Order: sequence, then C-alpha cells, then structure tokens
Amino acid sequence: MTSEDIPGTQTLRHGLLVLRAVATGARNLSEVTATTGLSRSKAHRLLQALRQERFLRTDETGTYFLGASLIELGFQALDNISLVGIASPLLSQLSEDTLDTVHLGTELEGEALYLLKFPGHRGIEVRSQVGTRRPITRTGLGRSLILDSPERWESLYRADRERVRDTPPPETLEEFTAAMEKYSRNGYSEDWEISEPGIRCVAAPIRNASGNIAASISVSSAVIYMGKARMRELAAAVTATAAEISRQIGYGAV
Repeated sequence: MTSEDIPGTQTLRHGLLVLRAVATGARNLSEVTATTGLSRSKAHRLLQALRQERFLRTDETGTYFLGASLIELGFQALDNISLVGIASPLLSQLSEDTLDTVHLGTELEGEALYLLKFPGHRGIEVRSQVGTRRPITRTGLGRSLILDSPERWESLYRADRERVRDTPPPETLEEFTAAMEKYSRNGYSEDWEISEPGIRCVAAPIRNASGNIAASISVSSAVIYMGKARMRELAAAVTATAAEISRQIGYGAV
C-alpha cells in the first residue's frame, strides 16, 4: 500500500502544503492558493483548521504566520536530538564503569520510550530495544520519569493495568504509591524485578533548563550483581551521571 492509498492522506498532504506555503512567505488566502494550487474553498478550510490547532496564527490584520504548536514540536525535536548527543558518551562510560546495561528513555503518551541502550559486559541480556515503549509504572526508568507527578500516579497505574491485562500489577496501588513517595524523596527510583524476572535496576531523572524531568537513565543487571549494597552504590553513580547530563542541557544555568 502506498501513502496515496491510505484514507485521509490527500488531505494531510494538502495541509502540509499549506504549512510550507506559509513558512515560505504566503501570508493570506490568495497567496496560499497561488503557492499550493489548491482551490480557495479547500485552502480556506485548511487554514482555519490549522489555526484552530495552533499550527498557524493570525495577527489583527488576518495575516498568517506559523503557530505555537509548530514551535513547541520543533523545540521538542531539538531537545531530543541534543539530549541523545550529549547523553551518549556519558552513558557509554557509565556502562563501561559498571559493566551493566545502561538505558536512556523519555515519556511518550504515558509510556516509557527507550532512546539509547548500551549493553553490559556480563553476558546478561536485558530485554529492551531502542524505539520500543514499556509501561511507565512497571519499569525503574519509567518510574523516575514521573517522580514529580504524584497527581498522575494513580491514573498511570490504572492505565498500565488496563494496557497489560495479561500480566497482573507487581504491587497494589497503595504499595505503588508508597514506593513512588519514597523514590520522589530520594530523587531516584528502583526496579526490584518488576519489569523483568531476575533483573533489577536503578534509575534517575534528567532535568531540562526549566527544571522539568525531560528523560531518565537507568543501570540494569541480574539479581546476582544487584544486592542492596550495590543498588545503593549504583544510585550514587546514576544520579551523578543524570545530574551531569542535566547540567549540560541547561539545568541550573543562571
């Protein structure tokens, strides 16, 4: 199936034509129709829809400009590119130092999205892949992404319970909330085999220039290497690395 066969593709393409027309200087309906070749009625409908969704805006004279939604998406894309580039060498070194698997992830639509993975050096396979999503309340990395959001804990817990119906939650809601309160106080989270049998991890959040949690990193390994004492040691290394990445992407800057 080509993109032209997908229902709604033509309308999407026309909408993108309108966005590009405005981006290159078309400022009113006549200029948009001249640039895109669309009929006035179709161009008008698309302009209004894009304005309502904040992809376009108009000033007091009705002149069109690119809108806030595009700016927000652009900054998000830039943040992800910058974050991965900055984090990569630091996480590679963390994996070398600990000999364990190291991840970088962010939140996407209420789930934990894995952006980077550095396999460990102990011959242990942690079941995760870059580009895949995991339930945010059922991974240490995911839990560290929501340390600052106690108002969302219950709804995310319930959403994951519905999303993963074939696997019961590892804790009751009360136990999960109590654990999250502890992690929030400590500034990092733990995974005591809640994501994968035989695997434990320690995770810490990365903060952006606004002080908000933008991503999270984790160190994972087999239970045999992850006793309580080592988990505490790793917590210091993981939080220090997360703090350095945060600093390099602007957190704490004057």
